Amino acid sequence: MAWSRVASLENALNRLEQDLDRTDAELYEAEAEMEQNGKRVIDAHSELKECRSALSDLVEKRIEFERTIGICEYTIQSSKGQLTQLDVLISSSLKNRSLFEKRAEALRESMEAGPTRLDDFFNLLGEIEETQTEAYDSWQSELATQKTGISDSMESLSRQLGEAEAGVKDVVEEINLMNVRSDAANDRYIEGRIEMALLKDRRGRLKRRIDELKAEIDRMRRDLNDSEAEALLKGSRVDTGRSSDDILGEIRKISGILLGLGDVSDAAEAMYESYSRTFKDLQEKVESVRESRRQIMEEIEERTGRWAEVMNNLLDEVNSRYQSLLFMLQATGEVRLVNFNDIEEAGLEIFVGFKGADPSRLDPYTHSGGERSTSIMAFLLALQQNVLSPFRAVDEFDLHMDPRNKEIVSEFIVQTLQGSIDQYMAITPSQVTFKGQDIHIIMVHKTDGISTIRPVE
Repeated sequence: MAWSRVASLENALNRLEQDLDRTDAELYEAEAEMEQNGKRVIDAHSELKECRSALSDLVEKRIEFERTIGICEYTIQSSKGQLTQLDVLISSSLKNRSLFEKRAEALRESMEAGPTRLDDFFNLLGEIEETQTEAYDSWQSELATQKTGISDSMESLSRQLGEAEAGVKDVVEEINLMNVRSDAANDRYIEGRIEMALLKDRRGRLKRRIDELKAEIDRMRRDLNDSEAEALLKGSRVDTGRSSDDILGEIRKISGILLGLGDVSDAAEAMYESYSRTFKDLQEKVESVRESRRQIMEEIEERTGRWAEVMNNLLDEVNSRYQSLLFMLQATGEVRLVNFNDIEEAGLEIFVGFKGADPSRLDPYTHSGGERSTSIMAFLLALQQNVLSPFRAVDEFDLHMDPRNKEIVSEFIVQTLQGSIDQYMAITPSQVTFKGQDIHIIMVHKTDGISTIRPVE
């Protein structure tokens, strides 16, 4: 038992060393992941700083563009005001000049009508007119020059305004792109920091686990050395290749087998032979039962096949007559055999469709009362051709039928009996529609509580 204790400790020590190797491998992987993640965090942080710096520059650039836009808009508005004032001045100057010219012309005409000694006044008036005209021309020229300059300045400002607005639009797009890039870098940075924290925690747990395993291995080695020394005192080690638990288990198993064979009865051989004969008899009976079952199943299959053949032939005949009658009723349909593989569960289903409708299974939710009565009567008349009976009777066969269907069904009943000696009694409270030879109509009339029976000629 001492050496089994040594083997158990060696196995335990081996497992601890394997566990230590696995933990060391996990620690190495964790440190490698921390190194890679640290690089990712640094890269993400650098990119985030770069994005923030670029974003700040873009904001400054946007502010500068917006400042330019404000200045241009203000200057353009001021220039528009100046242009308006110049237009007013030019218009006023033109009006004054026109007025002056009209007054000068009127004065000249008035002076021409006077004495000739006024020539000096004419000369003076011409000089004044010439001088005033030159002044007006100079004033208008100066105003036109100012207007042209202001217009050119407005065009230049408009171009600057358009460039500034386009620049603002581009800057806004760059800011949006930079925000997206900054958010992505920030997410990577945060995820990296979280992953780094988790990896640090994992590394700490692995290091603590390694310290615990090393301490456990040291303790296990001391116990192993003490156990080896104790076992050597009891004898040298025998290497069986199996553990003590396996050996003890096999000893118990063999002891149990020997215990069962320790007391064998003298009649064991006779009992064995008796049981052997009984077993052989049972095998023969099982074979006989199996063969009988096989023969019965073959006979059942053969009879089922014959039954199915007979039923299919019968259905073909019935369907032919059934469809003929339905044709007279302006309807279509057929009789189907369901569950034909199971004789006990087999049955018939009637399908019919009136007035061009597709045939459907006969039920009170799809067909009216008259349609159901007509369909069932057609099926019974079609089926009765295969039933041998010298006398048949049906009561209220025309229930819910319209006059036309009553007449058609009545004619079909008469046709089915042509060339036959069988008798058929049709009982109905409705109007009689039977026509032809060998037809007898009997009326039952109740008057004052007394029924009177008489044939109709």
